[in-house]
Amino acid sequence: MQDLKFSILIPTRERAATLGPCIETCLAQKYANLEVLVSDNASSSETRTIVDAFKDPRLKYFRQEKRISMRQNFEFLINQASGDYIIMIGDDDGIMPDAIATMAEFLRQDPVDVLNWTGVVYYWPGRLIKDQGFIVFKYQKIFGTLTRIDPASRLAAFMSGKTANYIYGCNLYHGCVSRRVIDEVRSKTGQVFAGHMPDVYACAAFLFATKSIAHFDHPLSISGVSPASNGFSFFGDVAPTEKDGKKPTPHQVFVSEADSDPGVARPFNAHLRASQYYTASALLVANEFYGSPYQVNLDAWAQIIVAEAKAYCDLHAAKDSLDPSFELDRKIIALIDGDATIIPGAKPPHNPGAKLSEKFNRLMIETREDGRDDVMSAFQILDKILFRRKIAKQDIVTRFFNWLDLRKRYKPYTLFRSEK
Repeated sequence: MQDLKFSILIPTRERAATLGPCIETCLAQKYANLEVLVSDNASSSETRTIVDAFKDPRLKYFRQEKRISMRQNFEFLINQASGDYIIMIGDDDGIMPDAIATMAEFLRQDPVDVLNWTGVVYYWPGRLIKDQGFIVFKYQKIFGTLTRIDPASRLAAFMSGKTANYIYGCNLYHGCVSRRVIDEVRSKTGQVFAGHMPDVYACAAFLFATKSIAHFDHPLSISGVSPASNGFSFFGDVAPTEKDGKKPTPHQVFVSEADSDPGVARPFNAHLRASQYYTASALLVANEFYGSPYQVNLDAWAQIIVAEAKAYCDLHAAKDSLDPSFELDRKIIALIDGDATIIPGAKPPHNPGAKLSEKFNRLMIETREDGRDDVMSAFQILDKILFRRKIAKQDIVTRFFNWLDLRKRYKPYTLFRSEK
């Protein structure tokens, strides 16, 4: 039987410093039948120089001569992929050691449409701690088991609002999706991504085309968070500061490009900072194409969206950006007008017991290795810390003792901040 072919897709824009180490983690995979595709969204020449330094036939580079939106760059890139399975990561992310071989071994025996996994997060120097990068492990996201998910039940849960976080859908971004699913979505909608936030859109919309999902509670990729991360900026960066010379934040750049994208019917709402708003919008769009037996519960979703947005934006100011002709927006407006308890920027109440459990459940490990601190040095440390594990059922007792062993053996690398 011919080996499955995998495509790793990396859309990039003006992030040469993080792109190089990201590519290193991909090309460090020992699996042969692999292509790594980079689509450069009209960056400076430094990006091309970084890519050209790699002499590996598995790496292919494309450049957009004119700046396009994030969605358009994702769409272009996925149309170049030739793999049986496709994975997308950001240009500050990475692939775990031997991850592609691990996926191939599992998928040869059980060719599910979608394979998802939990991630390990790497914070680049300068994002949270100056001159220091670190990995964050969480007990719930490592050494876990394989779970089968019924796509129809998961779709029904999303449509009703019982499940709202998009990461519980079909992840292409830090997930592995079969060509069959992507081809079916494209044939139905004319394009793969029909939402401004393509990673969020795919998680929701791919549920309509998926026949089988497997989820593995152990990391197969590294989620990088750098100073240029758009997702982190969406929630955390409010406006440019004097320190960065009033340069626009990554989120503001994303918004300016999204507004010029003709491939999405509705304009991007830059004021309502709630990822669930874009999940609900993706469900509505995909449901129109697929005509599923479900209806999106807009009342439930409006409440979910308002609850999330309270923590990240001034809802009364955001209300003016909503479109009353859109039913979901009307319901959100009604909730804002009728809720006298809304406090702009209010944070969730503090749980006094959280620190006690966090001390055991979370581990932060320094990533400076051999004079470098980037996602490749994180990769090298992870290669020492985590032995390769088959994608299979695991018992909770083994998981617990693996976690205790990890904490004991790698105490010398632990950031003291995590133990406070």
